[in-house]
Amino acid sequence: MTPFVAVKTSLRKSFSFSGRSDRGEFWPFALFCLALVYLAQSADALLHANSDWEPPVRYSFGHVYYELAADTLLSPIAVIALIVPICAAGWRRLHDAGKPGWYLLIPLAFSAVFIAVAPFLNRETVGISLIRFLVTSAPIMYLGLWLAVLVWLINPSEPTTNKYGPNPKEVSQ
Repeated sequence: MTPFVAVKTSLRKSFSFSGRSDRGEFWPFALFCLALVYLAQSADALLHANSDWEPPVRYSFGHVYYELAADTLLSPIAVIALIVPICAAGWRRLHDAGKPGWYLLIPLAFSAVFIAVAPFLNRETVGISLIRFLVTSAPIMYLGLWLAVLVWLINPSEPTTNKYGPNPKEVSQ
């Protein structure tokens, strides 16, 4: 399968979380998504390179502040548009390697728990030593979880039919 056909196939199956996608279908699509987001960020930078600087918009959720720069428009749109298709392709890729698709959600669940707990971590409630431990260990655990998902995405296809469907290479021949 050529990279162009792989991207076209993955876009056609953008909302399908069932079945299997081999490495030849997933990785060109992942690179396509990465390139599209990079182009959107570059376009944002070029469109606003000569404009007057504006302060970022601040959102407050308790003790946590989020800043959104006023000069980013295209890159968030690209990310939002591609999040479901790349998740669906990753889900199918994990199926092809014989793993459940929900393994893709493990790092995201870890992030959600950490973000939910973070506002409550202060010296008075948990102590400075636990905060230091979490601040140093959480990023390492998060990176380790994403590395595990990356290894599963890199793994070769199961050569025969598995519980998620037939081998895509056998079907295409």
